[in-house]
Amino acid sequence: FHHEYRIDGVLVAVSCLDILPRRLASVYFFYNPDLRALELGKFSALLEAAWTARARLVSPRLRYYDMNFYVHSCAKMAYKRHYRPSELLCPLHFRWVPLASVLGRLEAARGACVALADVSAEEAEDEAYVGRMMRESAKGEVVMELDDG
Repeated sequence: FHHEYRIDGVLVAVSCLDILPRRLASVYFFYNPDLRALELGKFSALLEAAWTARARLVSPRLRYYDMNFYVHSCAKMAYKRHYRPSELLCPLHFRWVPLASVLGRLEAARGACVALADVSAEEAEDEAYVGRMMRESAKGEVVMELDDG
């Protein structure tokens, strides 16, 4: 799905979205760079989160707004950490963790792959097989769960 943003009929930005049963996934956003000062990406994120909240009234299973990839060292993605509440999928243990609780680990890792979820040694051993199978396709996604109110 493509959501077009226009000013006085002129196309200024496009948001590429996937509408899935449980989430609205923001796949990609592009805009006219001459309008950088308008911060259209932030505006789009707010509209998409609001759309998700409204859609949840019709489809209660659709409860997440997914901002997709998050690379902590990428300046263009830094805005994603300001939306709350947000969670990241741990690339090693495949568990969702609150973004605010792991920012220090991400900063210390300086781009390296780091475990974000705390698991016991037994859990880690159980997950090792699955982790080896899935590690190549692991993604660090940012997801917000919207409150009912």
